[in-house]
Amino acid sequence: MKNVALIGVLALGAGCAPVPASLSLSPAADKVHEVTPLALPSVEVLDKAGTAVASHEAISWSVSPEEVAKLGDDGATVVPLADGTATVTANLGTISASWTLNVALPDAVNIAGAEGGALSLAPTGSAMLTASVVDNGQAVESLVVTWSSSDPAVATVADGSVMAVAAGTSSVTATWGALSSTVVVTVADPAVAEGVEAGVPAGDTVVQ
Repeated sequence: MKNVALIGVLALGAGCAPVPASLSLSPAADKVHEVTPLALPSVEVLDKAGTAVASHEAISWSVSPEEVAKLGDDGATVVPLADGTATVTANLGTISASWTLNVALPDAVNIAGAEGGALSLAPTGSAMLTASVVDNGQAVESLVVTWSSSDPAVATVADGSVMAVAAGTSSVTATWGALSSTVVVTVADPAVAEGVEAGVPAGDTVVQ
């Protein structure tokens, strides 16, 4: 009789254990502009009443379609691959929840401040260029370009600020990832600096 009672108590205790009924993911959706791996969303296991409960089962993940994103080799990240929308799903037994990942990769770098892609500077001149990384014509404010000059002996550039150094031509480039845009900078010879504006081709920008 005692054994039967003990079994009944154990059965009653097991019946009171919280049963996972749903999963909650945070955040529910995300949008990225880079192919850098990002952490999977946090998962909360809930019972029927919506109360968080512990689960001894491991969460498994899947990503679809894999042309847009894939599960990272570490099992804790998702890797964006191409433009589109991917569904990232967390699974626990027979219950699951999904996270929407929107991938919008930039398609161009635009430079403002140099008309027609050319900039003419006086021997001691300077100019300010601004560059933006764009996706479908819209600037992505969180992305920052890297500036470079093909010939720093002619013109230098730092954060878009172009400074004349010596007469000649240099290409100033703004780069983000595999995307770039270039402005041809011409620094006038001091000997003819006084006539530089008269000799500038149409469409160039002259900064004294």
